[in-house]
Amino acid sequence: MKRIELERWELMPEDPRRLKYIGQPKAEEIYKELRYALESQGCLPDEYFLMGIEWERGREIPREADIFCTVDYGESEGIYLDIYLKWYENNHPVIRSFITGKTLKESGNALDRMFLTASVVTKAFHGDHPSHNRYRKLGEEAEPDTKLFSFNEKEQQILIKALMDNWKQQKQTETHQDEERLLRRMTGSITEYINLTGQIPRNLSAYDRAVLAVRDGNMEMFRKAYPGIAGQAAELLEETAGRPGPEGYEMTALLLSDDRQLSQEDYLCACKKAAGTGDLKRVLLLVENAGKCVENLAPAFYGAVVRDILLVYPENGWIADELFKSFTSEQKEAAPPDLLLTAAAHEKEAMIRELIENGIHANMYAAEIIQRFQNRKLGHLTELFTAQENCVSIQNFSALYVCMKTGAEKAAENLLERGMDLEKFNVWTRDFGYQLPEDACEILKRKWESLQAAQNIVDAPKMSGQEIRVF
Repeated sequence: MKRIELERWELMPEDPRRLKYIGQPKAEEIYKELRYALESQGCLPDEYFLMGIEWERGREIPREADIFCTVDYGESEGIYLDIYLKWYENNHPVIRSFITGKTLKESGNALDRMFLTASVVTKAFHGDHPSHNRYRKLGEEAEPDTKLFSFNEKEQQILIKALMDNWKQQKQTETHQDEERLLRRMTGSITEYINLTGQIPRNLSAYDRAVLAVRDGNMEMFRKAYPGIAGQAAELLEETAGRPGPEGYEMTALLLSDDRQLSQEDYLCACKKAAGTGDLKRVLLLVENAGKCVENLAPAFYGAVVRDILLVYPENGWIADELFKSFTSEQKEAAPPDLLLTAAAHEKEAMIRELIENGIHANMYAAEIIQRFQNRKLGHLTELFTAQENCVSIQNFSALYVCMKTGAEKAAENLLERGMDLEKFNVWTRDFGYQLPEDACEILKRKWESLQAAQNIVDAPKMSGQEIRVF
C-alpha cells in the first residue's frame, strides 16, 4: 500500500536528490484518501466512518502531526475505531480526535476485524516496514461467525493465483469487485503484483489496467496504460478525479494535458467527483481546463459546478465558495437559475448578492427564491432581487403575489415601479383563485395610484413653453 503523507514535499528542480516542504494537506483530503484505501481493501467499518466536524471547511493537518488508533467496545453497543492526531505546541503534546469508525457487531471476531482495520490504518501512514500482516479475511461475511486465517508464504501464493484466475473471468460483476478487494488485501497492490509476476491477463484491456493503477495509486503503471484507452476517457477521468491523494491529482492532470473532447455532462460528473475528495486545487484544475476539454461548453457550466457541489457535498461548501470567487462577471450572470435557489437554501449570502448584482436570469424560480429569502429573514436580498431587471420579469405575477404574502412590501413596490401592471395582476389572481388579505390589497392599490399619478404628471401636455400642472 502506498503511504499517505501528512506533509507535502516535492523534488527541488535544481537538485532532484533533495526535497522541499510545500505545505500541509487539508484534513478532508487525508480523510478521503484513507477512506478510499480502506474501502478498496474491504476494511471500511460497516456502520460508519466519519471525520470530526472540527476538521471540516478546509482545515489543514497540523505541522509534524502523527496519527494513531484505538479499538474498543462501546459503552452501549458496537465496536469503535478511534483515529487521533497528535502534535506538539510549546513543547506540550496535543491530541485531538480525527476520525471515528463503528461496527454494530460485538463478537470476538468482529473485534479482531476492527483491530485488523486499525492495522491497515497504521500501515497506511507508517508503511509496512519489514513486517507484514499475515491475517486475511476470506470472502464476505455470510454469517456472524466470520473467521480470520493465517497463511504461510506458499499458501498465500496458491490463494492469490486462484483469485487471479477467477478474477479474470468475473469482469463487471459484484464478485469481480469482491475479488479485487481480496487481491489488493493479499498483494498490497494488484499492479505491483502483475509487474512482479508478469501475470497480465490477456483479457485485461488498457482501460482495465489504467483503472487498477488508479485504485492502487500506481503512477508508473498509469502512465503506461492510459495512452491506450480509446472511447473511455470520460470514465477514466471520473476515476482519477475521485481518487483522493496526490496520485489522483497527478493522474487527473495527466489526462487533462491531452486534447480530449468530452461531453459537458461527463465533465461535470468528474468535477463533482473531485469536490468529493475535498481537494480545491483539483476542482480548480478541472474547471480551468473545461474550455479545451469540453465540446460546445455552455456558459452555464461554471455555475452548474458550484450548484452541484452544494447539492451533493454540502459539507464541502467552502470549496463552492472559493470556486465561485474565481468566476468572471459573465460566468456569474450565465449561471443556471437554480444556483440562486440552491445558494438561498444553504444561506450563502455573499454568493447570492454577487449573483443578483451580476444579473443572473432567475425569473423561472423567482417566487420560490423570494419565499426562501423571506423564510430565512433575508428581506434585504428580496429587495435587491426584485429591483434587478434581469432577475425577475415584470410579467411574473407569482413573484408579486409571494412578496405580498410574506410581507415583502418594499420588494413588491420594486416590481410595480419597474412597470408591473397591477390591473393585470388582479385579473391573474382571480383567474387562478388566489386571494390576498385586504390590507395587502390596499397597500398595492395605494402604491399603484401613486405611481399612476406621478406618471400623469410626467406625461402632462405642455403649452407655449409652460408646463400645465395637474392637481
